[in-house]
Amino acid sequence: MVLPVHITLALISIVFASFTAVSPSISKLRVTYSLTLGTLLSGLVMLFTYPEHLGRTCLSGILYLGLIIGASAVARKRLTLAS
Repeated sequence: MVLPVHITLALISIVFASFTAVSPSISKLRVTYSLTLGTLLSGLVMLFTYPEHLGRTCLSGILYLGLIIGASAVARKRLTLAS
């Protein structure tokens, strides 16, 4: 049950972070952070539930976080330049 929620949160957060990078606002950044936190928490639940998938989990998590951090950095920079 956790896996579908985790995948859904991850996909929604990637799409929303991309949208936020294109059209940034503080509220969109907060939503992106909340979705990312939900994804990380569900990932931790899965990690403790299925510890045998640690390597794949960590690689996917690093790629996911890199994408989210990059999109958030672009959004923050665009917000700074706009004000």
